[in-house]
Amino acid sequence: MVNPQDYIQEAPWAKVDMPRNEFRQFMQKNNLYGILNTLLWIISLFGTGYLAYLSLDSYWVIPAFFLYGVMYCACDARWHESSHGTVFKTPWMNTALCFIATAMQQRDIIFTNWSHVRHHSYTIINDIDPEITVTRPPTFWEHFLNFFSLGESKYYIPVLVKHAFGIVSEDARKFVPEEEYNRMFWWARASLLLNLIPIIVAGLTQSWLPLLFVGPLPKMYGNIIQRSFVLAQHAGLDEDVWDHRKNSRTILVNPFFGFLFMNMQYHVEHHMYPLMPFHQLPRFHRRVQDQMPKPYKGMIEVYREMIPALIKQSKDTTYFIDRKVPGAEEPQKVVRIKEMEASSAMIPMAAKGAETVMANQTTSAVPEELEWHAVTSVKDLASNDVINVKIEGTDYAIVHTDKGEYYSVSGICTHEHAYMADGVVESCTISCPKHNSKFDLKTGNALNRPAKKALKTYPVKVEDGQVLIGLAAETIKS
Repeated sequence: MVNPQDYIQEAPWAKVDMPRNEFRQFMQKNNLYGILNTLLWIISLFGTGYLAYLSLDSYWVIPAFFLYGVMYCACDARWHESSHGTVFKTPWMNTALCFIATAMQQRDIIFTNWSHVRHHSYTIINDIDPEITVTRPPTFWEHFLNFFSLGESKYYIPVLVKHAFGIVSEDARKFVPEEEYNRMFWWARASLLLNLIPIIVAGLTQSWLPLLFVGPLPKMYGNIIQRSFVLAQHAGLDEDVWDHRKNSRTILVNPFFGFLFMNMQYHVEHHMYPLMPFHQLPRFHRRVQDQMPKPYKGMIEVYREMIPALIKQSKDTTYFIDRKVPGAEEPQKVVRIKEMEASSAMIPMAAKGAETVMANQTTSAVPEELEWHAVTSVKDLASNDVINVKIEGTDYAIVHTDKGEYYSVSGICTHEHAYMADGVVESCTISCPKHNSKFDLKTGNALNRPAKKALKTYPVKVEDGQVLIGLAAETIKS
């Protein structure tokens, strides 16, 4: 897979100023909130579906099916949040919800997850982010069609069928590693099977009803609200900038929309911290609002600003809505190292020739002679805390677990660029803040996808109240 770092200079994303102890409280997951939200969605889905069925012979059939379609299309927010592992604390529950929700949209879970991982690593960075919804200049007809999910269906259904038959789609080759292909094929087959069931039932019963309730059709007649929100997340804003406050929107909406969107209306906060559980986002928004651009007061305010901006961008692709961030310096723009090849400069970015690495291969080794560097004091590292230190231009994550043990691992995730010090420490593991991959602090091994390569580990000791990291001289020089 071609590394985006070959084409752009990596830089840290902007973060909020908050004490680490307080921030960790916002990262705590809880199954209860996810179970309640999911149960309410399922009850709403079946309830509105039953009302739609009862309305078949009445004038209420159109509004009834529209309401059902709106609830059906709320699966978009469910796959999104569960792919981050932020709906439930229990991993398999997130996987189950993600599979069901992606199948409802005729997608497979592996292709979808890898696309979204790249989106969060390189949000609205041209030629690299595969999920830039509105490019410059905008293609208005395409966006109109997607209010009825026509463009999405035209794209995702052929991709799903190809993967189910063991054929790697063109876009999958760009951001899905080769070693993931087999898993992608099997998940796609499972998703396709679920989508074939209503077709088979419709054939056996000689009725269109099953197709009205499951598959592409509910998306076509019920997608307008969800799609309106998806467009509002980033369209018309800045691009190629290392600050999510400049390329994403937070929108204040009513509780019903908040339920449909699963709190993704707090989109700036979500992009800054993708592993923050969905139920924590409203409280986090209130806590950091003095460090954020002013939120939009509803979707109408967004579209009043966004539509004129997109019209201007159709004539001037350099134009964008410049969101003001209180007290912040001008954000760092993306610096391109070299021009991307014509065959690769696409959305999503082409990434051929995936590097093969052995899964969970431990890369750490204790050298015979070490240079010890004091990096922090013991009192500055709380339980289950992590900080980033830079020594001779290299980043290291220094970790203190709830068992009183100290560890040090590479400061940058091995999958794609993200600072491990922004992650969550739990039970001798650390999670990547962007992609939710967990690593064993003792061995550095990657414990789950998408990361496959181990973090390097480094010896740590405590002397006179100071935490020290041991580095070989050649490590520092390199």
